[in-house]
Amino acid sequence: MKTDTLAHHISFIKKDFLRVVILTVVPLSLLLIKIYPPSFLGINLQLIFLQLLLGLAVGLCVFICGFFVQLFFWGKPDYLPNFKATIIFSVYTFFINAFVEELFFRGLVLSLLFKFTNNSILAILLSSLVFALYHVPVFKWQLWQSSLAFFLGLVLGTLYVQTNSLIIVWFAHGFADLASVSETIGGYILWGIIKRKKLNLII
Repeated sequence: MKTDTLAHHISFIKKDFLRVVILTVVPLSLLLIKIYPPSFLGINLQLIFLQLLLGLAVGLCVFICGFFVQLFFWGKPDYLPNFKATIIFSVYTFFINAFVEELFFRGLVLSLLFKFTNNSILAILLSSLVFALYHVPVFKWQLWQSSLAFFLGLVLGTLYVQTNSLIIVWFAHGFADLASVSETIGGYILWGIIKRKKLNLII
């Protein structure tokens, strides 16, 4: 069984830098050259406090659902967790990964699809498919996990169309990752549950 280390996560974050830059620069460049206003990407500072509250509420619900998906379908973590490494990677996952993916896939891709098709359902379906295909190599070609990404894309896409708020879908995505990515806080909590044998699972 491998050990979850801080060095491992720092190495991953460095390797992930180019992906983050691409997912960020492409949509923001449309704002810089003034092709679209910030609201096109779901960047809306009106009622910001309400957006944060709704994002937190939706995110916590998603976290609970995602945690139980990991608990009952993915099983126990295959590593020995490290608290400091878990916190660092959780912060990165929530504030960087979830944000830039939502900026790109909901803010840009879904918005463009809706603009050109004028059909919200089709735009949600197609953007969710793109989101799932993007995650196929991320999940090491395990298609059933990519199907979960497609389902998450449907949920996030629907939220985005209904609210036009990047903040709300960012929080929902971030909490989903915290619950389902083994190296984040959800995996750490799951490990603690298993270790204390509160559930009838075999380590």
